[in-house]
Amino acid sequence: MYLVELAFDIKNLEMHIYNEQKKNKIPSSDEFKQLWSDSWKTSNIVTFEVASWITDYLFMSDREEVPSIILDISVCRIVEKKALSVIHRWLDYRTDKDWRFFRHFTALQLVMDGSDTPQLIDIINEMFTIDRDFRLRYIVEQLFTSQHIIITVLRQILVKLHQSIDYSSRISIWIERRETLELILNLELERIISNIRQPSTMVIRPYLLMIKGCSENLQMYLIEYLRLFADVKTEIKNPIKEKFLTIIIKWITDCCISIGNTQPLSMKFYEYIFTFLDNPQFPEVHKAIFDALNTLFIFL
Repeated sequence: MYLVELAFDIKNLEMHIYNEQKKNKIPSSDEFKQLWSDSWKTSNIVTFEVASWITDYLFMSDREEVPSIILDISVCRIVEKKALSVIHRWLDYRTDKDWRFFRHFTALQLVMDGSDTPQLIDIINEMFTIDRDFRLRYIVEQLFTSQHIIITVLRQILVKLHQSIDYSSRISIWIERRETLELILNLELERIISNIRQPSTMVIRPYLLMIKGCSENLQMYLIEYLRLFADVKTEIKNPIKEKFLTIIIKWITDCCISIGNTQPLSMKFYEYIFTFLDNPQFPEVHKAIFDALNTLFIFL
C-alpha cells in the first residue's frame, strides 16, 4: 500500500513539475513566426513544432496573437502526420469563441486522415453553423479531394454542408476522385426524387454547383454514366430522369462558359451533350442546351 501511495505521489510531482515548466516557458510570437516561416518553406504545413507552439500559447492569459494565428492556420491545408496527436487535444476547446476554430480545424483534419468517429462529424456539422466568417472554407474543400476520407463519412458531411446554403455556395472545387463524383451524383438523384415526391417551396441548390469541373478520366466516366442512365430501362420514372439529366447538362454547360475557368472540359464531353438533341424524350434537356448556347453567344 505504501509503495502504491509513493508511486502516486511521484506521478503527481512529475505532473506539477511539468506544468510549472510549461508556465515558465512563455511562447513568443517571434518563435512562432520563425516556426511558421520554416513551415512555409516545406509546402506550408502545420508541423509538430507549430502545433505544439499553438497548444502552449492558447493556455496563456494574454492571447493577442490568436487572430493572426487563426488567419495563418485557415489557409494551411496540410498537417504533418506526427502533429495529429498534438492537435487532437484541440477537440476539447468548446467554450472560447476563438478556441472553437481550432476544434473545428482538428475535426476536419482527422476526418481527412480517415477517422470515422461520430464526434468529429458532429463537430464539423456544428462548424457549418458557427463559422459565419467561413474561415475554414478552404479546408472544407479538401474533403472532396482527400484520398483517405471514408466515403460514408463524406456523405454525412456533404448532406449537412448542402443544407447550409451560405457555406455550400462558397465551395468551388475541381475533383479527380471517382468515388466522390459517384457520391455527388447519387446525392443529387436522391434530392430530386425526394423533391418530386414531396415538393418544397424552399430553393434548394444542386449538389453539383459545388463542383467547378472534373478530370478528363472522370469526364469519360460521366459520359458513360449519362449514356446508361438515359438509355437503360430502370424503375426511375421519366420525369425524374429528365430533371436529373437537365441538372447535369446545365452544370456541364455552366462549367464551359464560366468566367475564369482555367480548366475547361474536353471536347468529347461537349460533343456528347449535343447527342441529346436527337432524343425526343427529354425536352427540358434540349432547353438547357439552347439556354447555354444563348448565354455563350452573349459572352462572345
